[in-house]
Amino acid sequence: MDRERQPSAPGAPDSSPLRFREVLRPSLWLWLAGFAAAAFLAIAYGGALGAVAGWLCFAVLAALAVWVVGRTAAVVSVDDQVLRAGRATLPLEFVGRVRALDEADAAIARGPGADADAYLLLRTSYSRRAVAVEVVDPRDPHPYWLISTRQPELLVSAIMGATPPSGGATQRSAQPER
Repeated sequence: MDRERQPSAPGAPDSSPLRFREVLRPSLWLWLAGFAAAAFLAIAYGGALGAVAGWLCFAVLAALAVWVVGRTAAVVSVDDQVLRAGRATLPLEFVGRVRALDEADAAIARGPGADADAYLLLRTSYSRRAVAVEVVDPRDPHPYWLISTRQPELLVSAIMGATPPSGGATQRSAQPER
């Protein structure tokens, strides 16, 4: 958990300290797959065009793989005003119930219990646990957010401890619904 300050939009400073921050990085197998693809293509081009072309091809494709796989990392953060999950933001005034889900509950929420309209930030190779955040904004098409996290209890505490800026307090519960 970082206590650094981070702007909410480019060029717009935000004075709210972060209450929670977690980076959901790609799994090891995704990195290996990127390097394996680069190596296979480099061997093919190296065999046809020579060793220099093969090594050059590998260098370019490996750099491209690092860039592509690195872009799949998602940041989950909470400050005094918003919950951020990947590129999406949810003002805390529109947060309803917040539930920490263990592996079994998260599997149901991702599968048979899922709502097609929900916003999902899932990295199951990173963590099989999640947090469900109810959205109480009537204009928002998403009934809830489902966010993968290694630390669901800390994320729930950060969301529940944050104060909505407009004073629009909503009911919050850390207990999973049964």
